[in-house]
Amino acid sequence: MRFKTRHKLPLMQLWRMLAAILLLAFFVGCAGVKPNPAYTRKSSSKSSGKSNSKSRTKSPKADVRSDRLSVEVQHWWGTPYRWGGDQRGFGVDCSAYTQAVMKNVYGMNIPRTSKQQYSLGSKVGKAHLRRGDLVFFNTSGKGVSHVGIYLGSGKFTHASNSDGVTIDKLSNSYYRKRYLGARRYN
Repeated sequence: MRFKTRHKLPLMQLWRMLAAILLLAFFVGCAGVKPNPAYTRKSSSKSSGKSNSKSRTKSPKADVRSDRLSVEVQHWWGTPYRWGGDQRGFGVDCSAYTQAVMKNVYGMNIPRTSKQQYSLGSKVGKAHLRRGDLVFFNTSGKGVSHVGIYLGSGKFTHASNSDGVTIDKLSNSYYRKRYLGARRYN
């Protein structure tokens, strides 16, 4: 009796595919964003209503003003992170989020990737940040890999791969250690 054997990919092909996937993730910018272990959406929505992290804002209402930026953040709030995504409610990565918000709020067309966004605009010192400035981080250990939009009062909005579109503080130890700089487009 003969048994059919399944066709197996050679080990070298598997390694090449894995290397290609990892290389692609490295070059896409936001893929390096690490989850914040002190916070998950599930833990912040428990019955107590308290967040596990003092640096995390659990709702955009705490930062809402009556301006267009706040309204736009509310529209995107809770959109899950999706690498390469660019659709509100379905999934978005950090640079697509900043690109869409800058277009919708300020009418500006900015590049698609965080590295390209970092290379344009005028440099802004951390002490001189204004609402609407883009803030950049090295979350991959290899340069610019994450971007968000400064909201004022030390807070920024971004698409986190652990929490989707959310708000964090620049003083959060994770982001403070990885902060690279800011750019002003407006």
